Amino acid sequence: LPRDMQIAVTNKLDESFKPVPKPNRHDWLRNHEEKGQTMKSFERTTSKAVPHATYKTIYIQPVGSFNHPRAAPLDVIIEFARVFFSGCEVELLPTIDFSNDMKYRENYGIRQYRTDGFYNYLSQTRHKRDARRELLCVAVTMADIYPDESWNFVYGEAQAIDGVGVYSFARLDPLFPESSQTLLSSPLTDEHRIIMLRRCIKILLHELGHLFGL
Repeated sequence: LPRDMQIAVTNKLDESFKPVPKPNRHDWLRNHEEKGQTMKSFERTTSKAVPHATYKTIYIQPVGSFNHPRAAPLDVIIEFARVFFSGCEVELLPTIDFSNDMKYRENYGIRQYRTDGFYNYLSQTRHKRDARRELLCVAVTMADIYPDESWNFVYGEAQAIDGVGVYSFARLDPLFPESSQTLLSSPLTDEHRIIMLRRCIKILLHELGHLFGL
């Protein structure tokens, strides 16, 4: 990095970031061994999105209804993503409904959609998007999701080699796992709105980061 950039990312480093705490029993690192990532390993990663020429648009595809009181505020989330990924364009696509070939299951009374159904849709509809602009295309949904029968749920999942992903905001609602009827009839308080907005932004940026090789 240039000298000025080195200073920018290292100045008062100890004061800016808290040490990573030891994982507790609910944390990912308590149950999954991760080797970490060095700068060199990141540079060697081939299956990552790299904006270039006209290919720098991140398409966001909402799936299922976002038209209810406790839905994530997509307009605010998308605007934040535009600022964060300043070298890219972020475009919100029209909302679609769940298709018949998107498999789902009932898990303790909660409907969950399998992630491969979202991947299939995004891949099959790629020709409808601008192929000369598309860098990534990810689905977002208020429905709960899971990757296969061995998993209880996931917040998000991606296929870096295809440049697609799917992220769920369902469990970010402080009232989860209340029934759909309870959620739809419960107004979103200012406190819950702020909590949910922060969680949704963190999840989207975190998961998109994986597609960029992080």
